[in-house]
Amino acid sequence: RLDEPARELLGWAAAFGTRFDLLTLERATGTAPLELGTRVGELERHGIVRASPDGLGYDFTHDLVRAGAYRQLSEPRRRGVHRCIARTLEALDDAESSRAGDVAHHAALGGEAELAARAALAAARRCMRLFAAWEAARLADFGMQQLGALPRVEKLRYEVASLSVLVFSGAWAERLESIKRDLTRATASAQDAGLQAELVDGLQALSTLQYDGGDFGGAHGTTL
Repeated sequence: RLDEPARELLGWAAAFGTRFDLLTLERATGTAPLELGTRVGELERHGIVRASPDGLGYDFTHDLVRAGAYRQLSEPRRRGVHRCIARTLEALDDAESSRAGDVAHHAALGGEAELAARAALAAARRCMRLFAAWEAARLADFGMQQLGALPRVEKLRYEVASLSVLVFSGAWAERLESIKRDLTRATASAQDAGLQAELVDGLQALSTLQYDGGDFGGAHGTTL
């Protein structure tokens, strides 16, 4: 029952998730504000979306409606939509990286591995500042899952930084040996590649991990 422009917009809205706002949707799709308002108005009239309780955006009336709209996107189209959303959110992000988690999510779905890794690291560091250690560790792990296709030097930079987040978030408690092994390998690789800043950061994290794990002699040697 929707006309073609509204049906086209529906796929974009579904890719955002259960909630979206007009400003971000406008920038992602490149639709003029008045035209966008008309299309969203048609979605409202058909009971597909509704204004969110806080009045700052829109929600889908039901998760099944959103899921159905999302499934209508072909896989190539879906990846392109998520890629555009990720770049739009990155451009809108602030100094506190408040949108970085969403950027990482959409970038990963859009096949933008470097952007996904970078945004996940920024989001993880933000969580550390907010004392959300569990979420920081989850984001660091998510970021490292995106590193496979990156060039070696770039991969090492993100890997050392993400492993450091795992150490300082306290996530090492249940994964001490695996994180120590990965950090030792990444640090040695950083040294071989001449990445001095990453070498220093990696050694600092490794010494902290050794100390907290009770290996005081190893922590002393790594610190020196």
